[in-house]
Amino acid sequence: MIASTLGATVLVTSSSADKIERVRGLGATAGTVGNIDIPSLYFGQHTILGSTLGTADEFGRMLSLFETHRLHPVIDSVRPLTDVRAAHERIEGRAHFGKLVLSIT
Repeated sequence: MIASTLGATVLVTSSSADKIERVRGLGATAGTVGNIDIPSLYFGQHTILGSTLGTADEFGRMLSLFETHRLHPVIDSVRPLTDVRAAHERIEGRAHFGKLVLSIT
C-alpha cells in the first residue's frame, strides 16, 4: 500500500500462486501515483512489505480503548536518534522490555 501510495507501479512475478495472492493482500493492486525506478529496485534485490495492521475504524476503537482505560505502552527507553545503533543492538541482544523510542527533538 505504501509503495502504491507513493507512486510505484507494483509489478510482481512469481511461479508461486500463493506468493502472488500474498502480494495482492498487501495492496499491490491498490493503484499508482508517482515514479519509482523499477529496475534499480528489482536488480538491487530489495523487498518491500507493507501492512496496515487493521482498518482506520479498528485503529480508532483501539485509541478509544487506550484512552478509556488509561492504557500506556511499556517504554524501555527513550534515546536520541543519534543512538540508533545502540538501540538496535539492544533489540538484537533481546535486552529490552517494551518499546525503544528514538527522539528527533
